[in-house]
Amino acid sequence: CISIASFDTVGLSAPHATMAISDSDMQEYVNSKISASLSLYALFLFTCGAIGYALAGFAPKAKTAVIVGSVAAVTVLFAGWLIKHPIESFRHKAGFVLAKLFPVLFASLFAWRAAKAFADPSKAYLGYLLVVMSLGSLVTRYWLSTLIQSGQQALKGK
Repeated sequence: CISIASFDTVGLSAPHATMAISDSDMQEYVNSKISASLSLYALFLFTCGAIGYALAGFAPKAKTAVIVGSVAAVTVLFAGWLIKHPIESFRHKAGFVLAKLFPVLFASLFAWRAAKAFADPSKAYLGYLLVVMSLGSLVTRYWLSTLIQSGQQALKGK
């Protein structure tokens, strides 16, 4: 067992700081934080897709903005769902790999697409939105790394 008081990094302490919990409970707690973070990231991606569609004047060709935002959001939600599986399972490990991979992959994709959008002055609005999405992806990746590292440190420091 470890004390939650030793796990105060990045707001992961529970309401009762002196309460001792088992390693598996701590890991489950960290996993729920990571899954919740991925859910917020998915909401961000979907919202950005909807904003892109609206900024394009709801043109039929702009439906790809909603499609890309939605598909990206669903893949991130899938990773969060996998993380909630039992810790030693393949699904759980795959969820962690995907949770680390998707934000970096999406940041690269959005940055590349932003560069293409800025090449056409009439699509500058899209370029700026994609830059925001790319930066949001990098911030998410950093946040997830912080959560994962804090969880590992708490389990080592028992």
